[in-house]
Amino acid sequence: MERSLDIHHNDKHPCHVRNRVRELRNASHESQSALAEALHVSRQTVNSIENGRYLPLRPRAFALARHFGLPIERLFSPEEEP
Repeated sequence: MERSLDIHHNDKHPCHVRNRVRELRNASHESQSALAEALHVSRQTVNSIENGRYLPLRPRAFALARHFGLPIERLFSPEEEP
């Protein structure tokens, strides 16, 4: 089972990551279930990635980038702190 990255540097300064998975999936008229099947994960995992509750490890992140034909930097990017 894949574990998520620890996206918090420490309790005071979380590292927020923006992703474009939902945007790209919708643009390609693909369901969460179809994307999940292509990536060999559950639909709930795709939902968690899209909602920012789960940051995939590198192999899964690269698989997502390959699926959409984009460099990983175009799929995931750090958000600026307010």
